[in-house]
Amino acid sequence: MRKAFEIHSEIYTEMMRRLKPGENESLGQAIFEYEVHKRPKEVTLGLDMYDNSIIVAAGANACIGHYMENNQEIKDGDLVLIDAGVLYNGYSSDITSTFPANGRFS
Repeated sequence: MRKAFEIHSEIYTEMMRRLKPGENESLGQAIFEYEVHKRPKEVTLGLDMYDNSIIVAAGANACIGHYMENNQEIKDGDLVLIDAGVLYNGYSSDITSTFPANGRFS
């Protein structure tokens, strides 16, 4: 279980590093999927029959419960919410995290 969360944390750190104002929310989803798929086969997307989504919501979109569009531009000053899951050898991690798009925490 710890390894699942460690991998998940690494992926979120990469997303925070790469997602910037002017990018599209869909890039966040693509980064998450790529980061999962480039790892060993024991690591898979944490999708199940109840929740098959990777949520990347910027600005006001983060206020929409289970926002699914992932298609809006990320603006300077936006907070970006990510909600996704990773499976590692059958152990699941599901983390929701928020970070400032411009990288400046207050």
